Amino acid sequence: MKMRKVKLFCIPHAGGSATSYLKLKKYINSHIEVCPIELAGRGRRFNENFYDSIEEAVYDVYKIIESDLDYEYAILGHSMGSLIAFELAHHIIKLKKQNPIHIFFSGRKSPNIIYANNQIHKLPEEELKNKIFQFSGTPKEIFENEKIFRTFLPILRADFKICEQYKYKEKSSKLNFDISILNGNMDDIKIKHIADWRKFTSKKCNIRFFQGGHFYINHNWNNLSDFINSIIDKT
Repeated sequence: MKMRKVKLFCIPHAGGSATSYLKLKKYINSHIEVCPIELAGRGRRFNENFYDSIEEAVYDVYKIIESDLDYEYAILGHSMGSLIAFELAHHIIKLKKQNPIHIFFSGRKSPNIIYANNQIHKLPEEELKNKIFQFSGTPKEIFENEKIFRTFLPILRADFKICEQYKYKEKSSKLNFDISILNGNMDDIKIKHIADWRKFTSKKCNIRFFQGGHFYINHNWNNLSDFINSIIDKT
């Protein structure tokens, strides 16, 4: 009997790269292929221009995964990656391509919620550096190495900019598949803003908390993988 194969496209957080999801491969079931997405301006795409908007990021990610949309696939996005994943799903629906079997939205309020502080990308360098440090998701080695930090800072500033300038537009229809909302139990996202994701699908919406803050995933690869495995295997 031929084993079922599912691709899991993983979209990183602000400042993140495809390497952000490498540890996921260690724990995920063998029939689920982890496919980290490399966004423009980082990793092997370091020499490419940053995105000017979430929409531009969506079009780019779509081009990357387009040839695989005839097969079973799911999407995982964390923080900024969740926002891209949400708009990507609606772009796929608009083009009448095969829907994902599931999307895992992690570390993000529902897309219609406006963040109170949307000017982080304009902060002076030292203030921005302190703000990044507060998020506790950036390896300390980046702060300790001036050359690496100088490379990282423009990436993060550009990512914050497209997230902070994003404006939700009402959709003509809801997502027609199950979704999961994942968050750290010590993140500062309000419960009502997590529960609000339910209104964006006509199907089931799972909500799951893991131990930790906004970057809970860095300490929960095993538990996160167990959850993803169970959801995909039941789909």
